[in-house]
Amino acid sequence: MQDATAGSHDAPTAGYSLQEAAASLGIGINTLRRRIAAGLVRAEQVERPQGYVWRVYLDGRHPPTQPTSDPTDREHPGSLPRPPAPLAQAEALAALIQATLAPIVAPLLAEQAALRQTVERQADQLVGQAETIGRQGAELEAEQRAREQFVIERAPAEVSRRRNTRRLRIALAVAATLAIAGVLAPVWIR
Repeated sequence: MQDATAGSHDAPTAGYSLQEAAASLGIGINTLRRRIAAGLVRAEQVERPQGYVWRVYLDGRHPPTQPTSDPTDREHPGSLPRPPAPLAQAEALAALIQATLAPIVAPLLAEQAALRQTVERQADQLVGQAETIGRQGAELEAEQRAREQFVIERAPAEVSRRRNTRRLRIALAVAATLAIAGVLAPVWIR
């Protein structure tokens, strides 16, 4: 395996050793190896005359400019790294927390945004329905007033029409009676 993650290759001498990168991140070498294997940290195996060594590339951080002569800083299996500085530990912890929470929080934020849009759409629908109800209420009141006005205007005419109909019936009854009497009167007189 030449490159542990997809990305551009840096010069073979650039980057951190496993020990330097682990110390800078405030984690152990095995944890760093797992992150490299998972693709969370960019690293590559570089061929040297003595064999292969790992070079770790930390975004935004520059590798040490001078090689150290301390034997514990060299890449030897089982060597112990120097304890990390408190600032490096804090940065590593912050990066770990961010890397852990980002995949959890992102879908929640997306869901919240979708719910907010749904609530806004429903609020707009409620406003529209309230306007419709108000308009229909006003139309109903106008219809009721028109009906009451019609009844008020129609009542005297209806009373007058009924009175006239009754008078006409009486007049017709009298005329019919007189007509019958006129037909029968000559017959009786004889």
